[in-house]
Amino acid sequence: MKKVLCIDDSQLIRKSLADLLAKTGLSVLEAENGRVGLEVLARNPDVSLIFCDINMPEMNGVAFCESYFANVEYRKIPVFILTTEGELSLKDELKKFGVKGWVMKPFSEAKISIILKHIFPVGRVVIK
Repeated sequence: MKKVLCIDDSQLIRKSLADLLAKTGLSVLEAENGRVGLEVLARNPDVSLIFCDINMPEMNGVAFCESYFANVEYRKIPVFILTTEGELSLKDELKKFGVKGWVMKPFSEAKISIILKHIFPVGRVVIK
């Protein structure tokens, strides 16, 4: 079973995304900030996709991405930002790190489905 990591300080967002992804048969790991996200990744090197918020306590999404993309082992796992932030300069900064895309909150099933179809082989992961 493929694993997705959701890093967000909002338990509601993590649960909403987990519920949505459960429909696809994906396993969802959760972290409440970037520091915990890095710990979860260290224990789960088989994560296939990461959704990460920007504004979080302790280690925000920018610091997470900076640390994450500095690690050669992790660079192969695609990261999508899931946030309320829409500032173009922030998007540009994170794309330079290697972030694959940006999803505005509140997210829609359609947007998440498009990402899943892009990341996983067609027909394998579809929101029902």
